[in-house]
Amino acid sequence: MLSPATSRTDRADKLPLYAAHAVDWCWLVDPNLRTLEFLQRREAHWLLVDTVKDDAQVQAPPFTDITLAMEGM
Repeated sequence: MLSPATSRTDRADKLPLYAAHAVDWCWLVDPNLRTLEFLQRREAHWLLVDTVKDDAQVQAPPFTDITLAMEGM
C-alpha cells in the first residue's frame, strides 16, 4: 500500500528490485487517491495494465477468477 511517505521508494527503488527478481505482477494501492494500479513486468520494465478507482469491482491479473471490491481497500 502506498503512502505519501513511501510512494517514491515503492516506485523508484522497490519496482526495479522486484523486476530484477522476476516478479511478474505488482499492485499499487493508493488509499489517498482511492486507486489500484496493476503493473506487469515486461523484461526489465513495468507496463501499467490498468488503473481502477473508487468503488469498482475488480478482477485483476493474475487472480482473474476472484472479484475484489475496491470499497474498503
